[in-house]
Amino acid sequence: MNYNKYQKYKDIIFLAKCKIANKILINYYKSTMNNCKNMIKNSNNKVIISLTTIPSRIDTVWITIESLLRQSYKPDRIILWLGKELFQNIALPKELLLQKKRGLEIYYCKDLICHTKYYYTLKENPESNIITVDDDIIYYKNMIKELIDVGKRYPKNIVCHRAHEILLDSNYNIKKYKEWNWEGKKVQGPSNRLLQTGVSGVLYPPHSLNNEVLNKDKFMRLCPKADDVWLKVMAIINGTKIVKVRKKSMHYPIIYNTQKIALSIKNIEENGNDIQIKNLFEEYNINSKLLI
Repeated sequence: MNYNKYQKYKDIIFLAKCKIANKILINYYKSTMNNCKNMIKNSNNKVIISLTTIPSRIDTVWITIESLLRQSYKPDRIILWLGKELFQNIALPKELLLQKKRGLEIYYCKDLICHTKYYYTLKENPESNIITVDDDIIYYKNMIKELIDVGKRYPKNIVCHRAHEILLDSNYNIKKYKEWNWEGKKVQGPSNRLLQTGVSGVLYPPHSLNNEVLNKDKFMRLCPKADDVWLKVMAIINGTKIVKVRKKSMHYPIIYNTQKIALSIKNIEENGNDIQIKNLFEEYNINSKLLI
């Protein structure tokens, strides 16, 4: 099912679920935050959650982080990276400051747009399992546990809750992003044809990505606004496949009033992903037959 048909079919149901989750979970988080203790293991660096945000979401990102703090599987660290160019003279909300006392780490860095999400954590922790998440999502409590459990069965693969299946035409050219098997319906993997989407959480095991992944000059030139695409290409040239937790992709509730300065819509509607995919496949001389 392609992007347009999928969206028309799913939007009403998904938005209804978001409305319920926002009303119930956010109120629950607010009423119980003061009673919650440190909910991060901090025993080692085996599992690190990494994310970034933008100024327009700084007052709501705590909701995402709260859902991560309350996971059934406790990560060792949760790191929020803030682009210092974006956050000059912007005070952090009280909710984030309270979460810092419970183990959240907040660091300022040079802004790398969407790549800020993973770049610094990966650079500083190459031997860790790194889980990337988005800043506008409420994650269900078993999100991390399910990634870890599947990762144990497929230790050399990247594990995700949501992915699209890349489709090829009769000449083995990659079809337009909108024409792919949206959310990889009925495909679980491990597969070279799945492209993981960070919105629902992605587990990157140590050394699952080529060392070129940290070449910020390259990704800022060729793929500045599509971190998922960059990371997928780094997996391809490293020989790493993608596997979903289950055949059906999971999309967790979106936090209201955060949609969208999101890059994802721009990438889809303006064919941004197609351009950036083309850039990367040409740069790294990747034969699309590798996706068969």
